[in-house]
Amino acid sequence: MPQEFSEIEFWFPPADIVAQILNFGLPAPINVQVQGLNKQANLELASRLMNQMRTIPGLVDLHIQEPNTVPKLEIAVDRTKASILGVQEQNVANSVLGALSGSQQVNPNYWVDPKNGVTYQLNAQEPQYQMNSMDALRNLPILGGTGVTPQILANVATISRNSTTPVVDHYNIRPVINIYGNVDGKDLGYVSNQVQKLVDASKKDLPQGSLFVVRGQSKTMQSSVSGLYWGLAFSIILIYLLVVVNFQSWTEPFIVITALPCALNRNCLDVIHHRHHHSVYLR
Repeated sequence: MPQEFSEIEFWFPPADIVAQILNFGLPAPINVQVQGLNKQANLELASRLMNQMRTIPGLVDLHIQEPNTVPKLEIAVDRTKASILGVQEQNVANSVLGALSGSQQVNPNYWVDPKNGVTYQLNAQEPQYQMNSMDALRNLPILGGTGVTPQILANVATISRNSTTPVVDHYNIRPVINIYGNVDGKDLGYVSNQVQKLVDASKKDLPQGSLFVVRGQSKTMQSSVSGLYWGLAFSIILIYLLVVVNFQSWTEPFIVITALPCALNRNCLDVIHHRHHHSVYLR
C-alpha cells in the first residue's frame, strides 16, 4: 500500500490487549519523542530522524503523530468593517460553526417524543453538497447582528488557505512530537538498539531546551533485562554468603564462585561446538 499510495501514511494500531499493555497504551512498540517548546524546529528534527529510521531493517509503519501539513481555512474578521455593518465577531463565528458543524455546537436543542419519552437532538446544518467551494463559503449569510441589511461572510472577513496540525500532544506538560513505528521481521532488541544509536547521534542537533525520550516496549525490555541482571547479581551474593556459612571461610567460597563463570563459558562453548559439528554433519 505505501508503494501504491506514496502520499498517504499507513499504520496499524495494536491488535490485542496484550500488545496494548506491553506498549503502556501507546499505539506502537517503538516511540521516540522530541520534547520542547520550539515546535517547528522539533518537527523538522523529528522528520529528519524518521527518514533515517526508515533505513533500519525490521522497522515499519513509521509516522509522526503530529504532522503540520493538514490544510485549513483561516477566517479573519475585519472588526472595524463588521462594527460599521452592525455585525459582531461572535455572530460570524456562530454562523460559520453552525453552517459547517451544525447548530448543536453553538445552540443545543432537544425534542422529547411524547409517545415514547425519548429525547432526540435537533441539529440544523447547511447541506454539505451546497457548501462545496470557496465562493459558497464567502456567500454564507451572517445570522444575528444589529444591521438593517443582512450581510454575508465576504463583506466582513477574508478567507485564506493555510496548514495546521490535527493533533496537539503534551507529555509532562511539555509539547511533544511523537515518532511511532512497528517491528516486523526483526527482534525488538535489535531494532531498539539501532533506534537508540540514531537518537544518540541526533542529540547534537536538538534545539535549545529540547530533549529525546524513547518509550514503548523497548523501555519495558530494557528495564526487564536490567532487573534480571540485578536479580542474578543478588542471587550470586546470596549463594556466596550461604557457602561462607557452610565452609566457615571467606576465601574458599570466593574461589568457588569465581570459578562458575569459567564453567558456564566452558559449557556454552561445548554446546556451540556440538551444534556446529552437528550442522557440518548434516551438510
